[in-house]
Amino acid sequence: MKNLMYFYNCPTLTLSKGEGTKAKTILFLFFILFIQSLTAQNPQDSLYTYAQALTKMKKETQALVTIIKHVKAYPKDAKGYFLKGSLEFKTNNALQAETDFTQAISLKQNYFEAYFNRAAVRIGLQKYGEGKNDLSYILYQNPNIYLVWLERGKLYQQLGLPDSALYDFSQALVLKPELEEAQSTSAKIYYDQKNYAKAKKCAFNAFKLNKYNENSLFILSEINFLENKYEEALPYFEERLRLNPYDWNGFLTRAKIYFYQKKYTKAKEDLEKNIEKQSNLPESYFYLANVYYETKDLKNACQFLKKSIELKFDDAKKLEKKYCN
Repeated sequence: MKNLMYFYNCPTLTLSKGEGTKAKTILFLFFILFIQSLTAQNPQDSLYTYAQALTKMKKETQALVTIIKHVKAYPKDAKGYFLKGSLEFKTNNALQAETDFTQAISLKQNYFEAYFNRAAVRIGLQKYGEGKNDLSYILYQNPNIYLVWLERGKLYQQLGLPDSALYDFSQALVLKPELEEAQSTSAKIYYDQKNYAKAKKCAFNAFKLNKYNENSLFILSEINFLENKYEEALPYFEERLRLNPYDWNGFLTRAKIYFYQKKYTKAKEDLEKNIEKQSNLPESYFYLANVYYETKDLKNACQFLKKSIELKFDDAKKLEKKYCN
């Protein structure tokens, strides 16, 4: 939910040990003079500006106290309620944040940032319909904000509406083709729908944007495997398993590739690693039995085949007479 919110950020300054105290003192004095000058120039916005500065300094509690004083003094200031809502959210008071964003919206027509943040809060509170309505209102008023299409698409996916999600992601990509998350998530939906051509296209687009995108690596490795394109699949498996060394299904699938390529030593390594960590996968024992059979070790072939049968892998039973005779 936090990724959806508009927050105020500022760069951090790294100081050497010897410079720290002096620099902090100078910075503090500059900050006080800066606030005083703002106060003199615009008394109405002085507390707001101070709260905004505290927020940028990541002093959310002090900022919240300050902005509360501001909205009490100026109850018609929409931006004050917007900042207060953002701070309430950051200090884990989501219900009050929703109220503050609602107040900001009531004071300022088409306050899209407030609608967007209220949607985030409502989605976090599982008020999915109301959150969707906020996002839809923004898009009705201005369909050119890619981030809103993206977030509504993610919500549709969460609600089990994949076709609606795909439409929203496609609209986001029209506005920003280099949007990795929309490409990657679309690939996942197409993969689940067994539309492998579109899944592969979207996954490859995401991969071009980020070669460490785990979802894309999974889809590209699995689809190439299903298409018997083993040489194309292996580099994706290599990176996929490097990023996630606990992906036991990935090790099993790569072992199958090695087995089909008659690279029995490599297949055996992946299968043994899989069995060591995930001892209840009957298919691992089945393929290890096949490896031993192909390398003429019938004793081990029979042993691992029986383990696969014990774990109720149907294909293993068909080979019992052949391997254990």
